[in-house]
Amino acid sequence: MRAPERRNKNDTNTKKLAYLLGVILAICVLAVSFFAGDYGITQVIKLKRLRSQLSSEIEELRRKQDSLKAERLRLERDLRYIEKIAREKYRMAKEGERVFKVIEK
Repeated sequence: MRAPERRNKNDTNTKKLAYLLGVILAICVLAVSFFAGDYGITQVIKLKRLRSQLSSEIEELRRKQDSLKAERLRLERDLRYIEKIAREKYRMAKEGERVFKVIEK
């Protein structure tokens, strides 16, 4: 009578051990996929960081574009501004004027 009881205990212990190992394996697989997969937390964090950087870059480029549009409109309509740019950037002068270049030490 004792032999069958031991066998039942051993079978029960083996089943419990197999179940426990299965649960541990499932937890390990879930943990690896959670942290390292294509949709893992590390990938999601990297993508959020990249999205934030790209949003900042887009905003900066929009500001620059607005500034360039304003500059273009000013160059199309403001003759005094065109004259100022011509004098400063290209060292142009009106007839009879002299252009002096100041050298800083």
